[in-house]
Amino acid sequence: MVIGAALGFVVQLLFTAVQMAGDLIDVTGGFSLQPAYDPLAMTQNATIGRLHYLLATTLLFTSGGHLLLVKGFATSYEGMPVGGEVPVDQLGAVLIQAVSMMFLAALQIAGPMVAVLLLADVALALLSRAAPALNIFAFGFPVKIMLTLLMLGLTFPLLPPALDALLEHGVQAMTSLRSG
Repeated sequence: MVIGAALGFVVQLLFTAVQMAGDLIDVTGGFSLQPAYDPLAMTQNATIGRLHYLLATTLLFTSGGHLLLVKGFATSYEGMPVGGEVPVDQLGAVLIQAVSMMFLAALQIAGPMVAVLLLADVALALLSRAAPALNIFAFGFPVKIMLTLLMLGLTFPLLPPALDALLEHGVQAMTSLRSG
């Protein structure tokens, strides 16, 4: 039961990485000012983060990633049969590696967009300094929202390879557990 919970946790971390990347984009793009209520999770989520999470779930099933996860679960039983002892030291290492992979993957997915939005903030600040009479807040938010939506459209085709790489890491984490 402990192994099943750990493997489910690792799979959930894959999707949390994609949602966290969307949440980073929400914060820098200005979409997190008004979060939406999610009745399924009973939480408030920002829009781009929820969009990334739903897109990752859709891509998982359309690309056959769910079969890869089932294969990872099945091969984990070969290395650690039912009734065998639980390798607690390996389990802890796998979970720590999965959490660090989640943060790294979120930064890698959202990093280019965050950098572009940071440059847009710098450009708006320089424009505000060059023309103080110009009201930056009047068109700063629409410019950042337009830039965020434009960059989302350009980076959506890059999300499936990133999700495939995350799934490969998840399967490797599942199959690395061996009973002692």
